[in-house]
Amino acid sequence: MGEIDEDFPYNKFRKPSYTSTLSRNQASLMTQIRSSHVPLNSYLNKINRSDTYLCQACLEEDDLHCRETVKHFLFECPAYRQEREELVGTIGRSHLSTDRMLALVRFIHVTGRLKKD
Repeated sequence: MGEIDEDFPYNKFRKPSYTSTLSRNQASLMTQIRSSHVPLNSYLNKINRSDTYLCQACLEEDDLHCRETVKHFLFECPAYRQEREELVGTIGRSHLSTDRMLALVRFIHVTGRLKKD
């Protein structure tokens, strides 16, 4: 059997070189995104907190019927095309860094989709 990593994953995530510039709320949001436990309809429907798993932005924008998942929200939803283009312009195609994570947090903030009530 392989070695067991005894570090709690969140400890690695919060290492200064990775997320030291994120607030607690931003780090929490990043953890939710990584685990897909984020308040999007696909997850909310799964835990009986939404009547639908469909993306309401797609229904309003193009009358599409798309499952609102993290992948759909971040990479596919036509309603957030402009914000996504700005995010891709900032991040590029390389590995994640703190600056890139902050760009992702800004994208989420600008779309307003994951605001807490």
